Amino acid sequence: LLRTTRSSGAVPFGTLVLLLLMWFGVSVPLVFYGAHLGYRRRPHAFPVRVNQIPRQVPRPPLNIAPVVHIVVGGVLPFGTVFMELVFILNSMWHNHVYYMFGFLALIFLILLVTCAELSIVFTYLTLSYENYHWWWQAFLTSAASGAYLYAYSIFYLLSQPGLAPTVGGASAATAAAAAAAAA
Repeated sequence: LLRTTRSSGAVPFGTLVLLLLMWFGVSVPLVFYGAHLGYRRRPHAFPVRVNQIPRQVPRPPLNIAPVVHIVVGGVLPFGTVFMELVFILNSMWHNHVYYMFGFLALIFLILLVTCAELSIVFTYLTLSYENYHWWWQAFLTSAASGAYLYAYSIFYLLSQPGLAPTVGGASAATAAAAAAAAA
């Protein structure tokens, strides 16, 4: 899109091809070298025998489903970055330049630490009631905050004047102005 409008922000095609070649020139040989080293090593011997029949997972206390952990787990990290997200979206919507990149980096660090701590706590809770299916729950607990951020961004976009759902290709504000002019 930028190339067709002759924008100065467009990256030349040759530069993109060069970056792609540099990426694959580094990553592909390293993947094959790591695979070669991995296949040359002896297989890892486990310190104990593992039972072939999986244990039955007991019911969690208070019958709290893992989905509830995931949904509740995303609220805290979302709450830590909510106000900064509002400032960023407002500055983008009003065509202002956002100058507080240091503060934004600090908020991102707080989000990472909060997600990590929350994932650790919910993984501990899951393992404490002897549920060994913890890996997806640990990942999705932190990923729920990203889903909340995405949902709020869509809500913010739809709640701004002039961006209501379109009717026949025109925005609701344009359709209302046309209806008022016709009356």
